Amino acid sequence: PDAGRIMILGDMALFIIPDVEGPFFPLVGIFDLRNKRELLAGQGLSWRIEFKKSGKNIFLDSFDDELKARTNINPDGFQVDWQTQYCRIKCIFRLKPSRLETEIHVESLDDNVLISNISYPSITLAQLASGQDRMLHPVGQILEDPSNRPFMVPGSVYYPSSHAAMQFGAYYDDGGGLYFAYEDPDGVMKKFSVLGRKNCVQLSWHSFAPWQVGQTGKNGYKTNGS
Repeated sequence: PDAGRIMILGDMALFIIPDVEGPFFPLVGIFDLRNKRELLAGQGLSWRIEFKKSGKNIFLDSFDDELKARTNINPDGFQVDWQTQYCRIKCIFRLKPSRLETEIHVESLDDNVLISNISYPSITLAQLASGQDRMLHPVGQILEDPSNRPFMVPGSVYYPSSHAAMQFGAYYDDGGGLYFAYEDPDGVMKKFSVLGRKNCVQLSWHSFAPWQVGQTGKNGYKTNGS
């Protein structure tokens, strides 16, 4: 099996293990070359999808044991594909100078399975411990020590709204940090959530899949923006 690939992106190195079976995402590490530290923790990057099937809610996430990921790597990035008996999921990653862009495509293959909610990207960041760590929250607040605030206020917000006017934020310390954003040119409504615990910061964007009145399945979703 492929032992893994390293892709350099500005001051970051991405570690990818292609074609994996079992509960982990092929992008397993993002290393800060300037400060010599790993930026991901726990599950790192993941997705979670909610479906409606015969009137019941069912869930699928990228760490389910029965899933197998297929990864195609090219000079400009990589693509990861998953398929089950009722859906297809595709994550596309594009490497830009000092910037990683991603999007997700989800397709229902079943007349009775309707995609309703998509959580992607969900990212668990390791605590940045070079001096004081801080977060610039999309509501415009700067929060200190966010990696140990399980009841962070605000914990989740809808964008666009009067409460959250920004699509971006940052997590940083005295040595540097990360800028994160869901850059949607149309400003489609979505929810951003953040949780700090066990010296980690968990970020997630939650979006809503479209469907027609009376539709019970075979809908799709694609990230608007990157």
